[in-house]
Amino acid sequence: MHAMRMLPENVAQLRSRPPVIVGCVGGSGSRVVAEVLHRSGCFMGKNLNHACDNMDFAYCLVGRRAWLRKKFPFDAGDAGARAAIDLFEKLYFKEPLSLADKWRFFRIGLGYLRPSAMRLLRTRTAGQRTGNAAGLLGGRRGALGVEGIEFSGWGFKLPGSMLMLNVLLDAYPEMKFVHVVRDGRDMALSGNQKMMTHYAALFGIEQAYSLERSFELWRRMNSWAGELYSRRMTARNVLVMQFESLCRNPREQIDRLVAFAGLPAVSDESIYAIPRVIDSIGRWRSQAERFESLDRQVLERFGYEVGPGPKNGVNE
Repeated sequence: MHAMRMLPENVAQLRSRPPVIVGCVGGSGSRVVAEVLHRSGCFMGKNLNHACDNMDFAYCLVGRRAWLRKKFPFDAGDAGARAAIDLFEKLYFKEPLSLADKWRFFRIGLGYLRPSAMRLLRTRTAGQRTGNAAGLLGGRRGALGVEGIEFSGWGFKLPGSMLMLNVLLDAYPEMKFVHVVRDGRDMALSGNQKMMTHYAALFGIEQAYSLERSFELWRRMNSWAGELYSRRMTARNVLVMQFESLCRNPREQIDRLVAFAGLPAVSDESIYAIPRVIDSIGRWRSQAERFESLDRQVLERFGYEVGPGPKNGVNE
């Protein structure tokens, strides 16, 4: 099939390995991590958007906001969630879909088109949603190529994947999870506040943006994920990666990432040039007083400065 030529040649070998999954609060810079992994030999999928988010996973699981609200944080062995994971894998690896698979795909699509779902999603029209679904079935080409790369692992990146950790660990007990964190104060000042629309309700936070609510969502999402993988995963299967450290010390941090993912050592020096220091790092300092009354304990947990003097990054 034409779509199969878009995949690595060693799909069976890749599928024998547990996936490397990248999650974060949206806007944390995880696109850079996904690109580094892909170019280092971890296949990240073909149906990707401009931010290298895996659209197969988004469609089957994280994009289903009403379903997510109803099920989060998911009971162990949830049958519906496991069926969604199975469908995701078939889309990801371009396997033929059975009639039952196609019916499930269709039912998920109908869920996106319900008026309540459209009001919740806000960011895409019904036509755009339908087009996106058709693209998944058609095996459209994504943002990352496969030419010239020998893949020795597979995985995917999507910010909301960390909210699916219970489901993912049921399906992939030996999975490796890269938790990308970025200073929540910088993120609260960002113009990108889609996470408020998508996930605030899961944590009992009003969706309307304010600096305080945005920071609180960052705090609760990262705390929830950290506490869950501390209980359910071994330390060797979790890597916490500060976006700021990746930008400032790319060689050291990329070598850590590649080793964690079980990939060959970097041989293409251009990979170290992917992360770049951006002006928005540390922008919170110009409004530091606005954060003084907020609960900043999670900042310290992930290695960020909360008082006078610098603090080292997590796992550095």
